Amino acid sequence: MLLGRADEAIAWADRSLVLAAELDRPFLRPRALVAKGTALLHKRTLVSEGLTVLDEAMREAEVHNNGAALARALYNGLDHTSAGLPPEETWP
Repeated sequence: MLLGRADEAIAWADRSLVLAAELDRPFLRPRALVAKGTALLHKRTLVSEGLTVLDEAMREAEVHNNGAALARALYNGLDHTSAGLPPEETWP
């Protein structure tokens, strides 16, 4: 991801999604969705959309048996949603 350049990361992810569709390579979508969803989390007004995109990435990663994208989407979403919680609420 382009750290500190969320708008650029979102644009690149969108390009990747278009290319995956043009090439009929749906198995490429989960990685692009993780990149886009994670970048959206860095824009305060788009956090909800980012979490939705990460959920979509998880679903598609499962369909395409992409464990790496699934793990990244899950971690990035949980990391963001648990950031403000005290440790006793995030650890069993």
